[in-house]
Amino acid sequence: MKKLLTEGMELCIYCLGEYGIRTYFRLRDYGINVSCFGDADEKKTGFVLDDVYCIPYEEFRKKNREKTIIIVCIKYPEKIMRMLREEGFIYVYSCQMLEKELKVRYRKIQCSDETINKINIFREKLYQVTCHNVKLKKGESKEGFNSEIERVLIDAKMRAQKRKETNNECFGS
Repeated sequence: MKKLLTEGMELCIYCLGEYGIRTYFRLRDYGINVSCFGDADEKKTGFVLDDVYCIPYEEFRKKNREKTIIIVCIKYPEKIMRMLREEGFIYVYSCQMLEKELKVRYRKIQCSDETINKINIFREKLYQVTCHNVKLKKGESKEGFNSEIERVLIDAKMRAQKRKETNNECFGS
């Protein structure tokens, strides 16, 4: 797989859940670009993480089968991996295989269950807002929710900039 990553192949993460998000952050920390996320769950379609979009399964299926590396990111990936291979994708791996194959010791990423839960709640609320299907709790307002989204996005941007600066210092760029 190491060789494939250097040959201009497109790397995609399939299944945008806890495993997908953790795998994305691990890859990003090592400078490995992810082209897109893919997921059959329409609630996840359109989700964006660091300018990497989640596309629907039907669009994902249109990827070049010979130039796309797919990392299936769920606890038990075998069924989805088999399905993608049956559809003609050649390079299909699990996130578990990725870690073994690359023999990379990832930096410890602070991504607790609580953090993943907060990301999922945020993603659900964002989906509701974009579909104009907002269900606010008693005492909440759309303006308050929009302010919270803005605060979260500004915080994420600042953390991304800090990580970029730290990586530049580490690699002498």
